[in-house]
Amino acid sequence: MAAEPSNNWLFSLTNFSVTLCDEKTELPLPKDAPQGAKPGWLLNRINFEVEGRQWVLIDKLVGQRPLPRSETEGVALFSGELITKSRQNDRIDDLLAIVDPLCMLLSFAVSRDVAAPDVYRESGGKLSFAQRRATRVHLFNQGRIPLIDNSNHGELQSFIEAAYPRIKPQMAWWLKTLDFFVQSRTNHFLEIQSALLNILLDRIAASHPENRAGGEVARLLARDKDPIPMGEVLEKLLKNVDFKAKLTALFAEPLPTWTSVFTERYILSYLTNCNRRPSFSAGIQRVCKKYGEPEPEASFLGTRNKLLHEGDLDPKDGEVLKYVLELDSLVSRLLLRMLGYTGHYYDLATRANVRLSIAAA
Repeated sequence: MAAEPSNNWLFSLTNFSVTLCDEKTELPLPKDAPQGAKPGWLLNRINFEVEGRQWVLIDKLVGQRPLPRSETEGVALFSGELITKSRQNDRIDDLLAIVDPLCMLLSFAVSRDVAAPDVYRESGGKLSFAQRRATRVHLFNQGRIPLIDNSNHGELQSFIEAAYPRIKPQMAWWLKTLDFFVQSRTNHFLEIQSALLNILLDRIAASHPENRAGGEVARLLARDKDPIPMGEVLEKLLKNVDFKAKLTALFAEPLPTWTSVFTERYILSYLTNCNRRPSFSAGIQRVCKKYGEPEPEASFLGTRNKLLHEGDLDPKDGEVLKYVLELDSLVSRLLLRMLGYTGHYYDLATRANVRLSIAAA
């Protein structure tokens, strides 16, 4: 019986490659195959469901000869395909609104720049639509070891199916966040990698409601008692004449023009700003505690200050590479937990596949 004509959308992907896939594609026998010969197969596809559609992700490099370095330098390879069944009322813009976030999730997972510049539609076995989009991508050989390489069956599928619903309500925030991570993984300069990863830490901390609630000074002063209202804190400090006089005198030693008016302004602006949100270190430590991650030491988190202000990467122990790998590891774990992933991921700091179990958030 003749095969049924295909009716599919096909998106050609740049730079996609994983260690293993989940499902087999059967290879047709050649016309001159001996009688009784069995068809071969390639383990080259991953199936998943997103937005009520079934998708097939194909690694086109499976079954091909290993690519020499000369063939991967200076080019972005069309090395993957993403396929979904065509429906009567499909609109290309609606499909791309799903495919582009999927490509960003894949980029995050495989630590390469995955995009879908070419789109085709097959109807009844014939090409009925074709479009090429201008898309910025890195080269195939830019990137590091995949974060999720699917070395355990079904892990890339479970990552996509768990992560997509998480990013959908805040799509713009997540696309920028994941792009920052991919840019850090595709850059060769440790300072730039670290700067991007520290930006991500700050971005992660700022995205959590508990770090936007304010009341930081009041909370610190409370200890085991009820928080002291910020207005009461300021009133006590500003009405304390002796305190203001001592503080003014301290500033006036190196700055003779310093006056009590400056002291009042300093107290008001500094404490109000501190009360508005936690410090960088406190915000990250709070998020780590929420997700069951060990809280990083203040000295580790403090390395960002000189890096972002002066461009110098100078960790306390002088171990620059160790710092970058540990920073990458921390950001990776936090993002994976926020995306709801449970499974193995490759940890750069320990150079091992590690199983991540979700902590209660």
